[in-house]
Amino acid sequence: MMHRHKWSMQICNFVLLIPVVVPLLWILCASFMQERIVPFHWIPREFGIEGYKEVLFRSPRYLMYFWNSLFLVVPGVVGMMIVATLAGYGFAKLPFPGRGWILNIYILLAVLPYQTVIVPHYTIVSELGLLGSEWAVWFPAIFSPFGVYLMYRFFQKVPEECIECARVEGAGEWRIFAQIGLPQTKSGVATLFVLTLADQWNMVEQPLIFLQDETQYPMSILFERMNSYEIGELLVCALIISVPILIIFAMSRHALSDSMDAIVFRKEKGV
Repeated sequence: MMHRHKWSMQICNFVLLIPVVVPLLWILCASFMQERIVPFHWIPREFGIEGYKEVLFRSPRYLMYFWNSLFLVVPGVVGMMIVATLAGYGFAKLPFPGRGWILNIYILLAVLPYQTVIVPHYTIVSELGLLGSEWAVWFPAIFSPFGVYLMYRFFQKVPEECIECARVEGAGEWRIFAQIGLPQTKSGVATLFVLTLADQWNMVEQPLIFLQDETQYPMSILFERMNSYEIGELLVCALIISVPILIIFAMSRHALSDSMDAIVFRKEKGV
């Protein structure tokens, strides 16, 4: 019975994997096709690497967009990780007046679609004189309410007994945060990192609204501006922009699995 259940789960996982893997495999195969209008077939009728030559060697604008993506995404993600872990620990373990109300506001902002808050973000960065600079993209990302709430939930499961014992022994809050809190929430940190990186890596609205120079745009904007005559280059760029996310996901899959297990355990315990 258990053997049959195991096989049924594997078949179900395989079926769910098909919609994810098939498009990536087709993009890989189609990137070697020479046709300008790419038909839906797996084996190229005219095999070639002209698209790769154009993107990687002949035209510098494609790699410029890729490096722009790194420059716009990495500082925002790193800054958000720092703010989210510190704020999440504070909400979970440091009582202060109005904590519940402020946390409820964070939850409300976290569930709102980004399009509903983009106008306030635009007003703030404009008043700060950041419009047109990379800080206009970094600033909203660094203070993302979603990251704060997610880390708050993970810091909640850190046993209070460990923290109280550390305080009795004379440890300060910074030491408790670094040596007790973070090690016990590393799966949550990894989850937040992957989710935020994927979200920021695919951003479209922020560069179009906050940046004024097209030479600052990330590669995610490139797909909206390419035409049918650049379909080969488009497919190559789609592979290039997918590789970093796939690598990060592969490296973090165990931490993500631990994170999901922790969430399920908390629900079973009613926490």
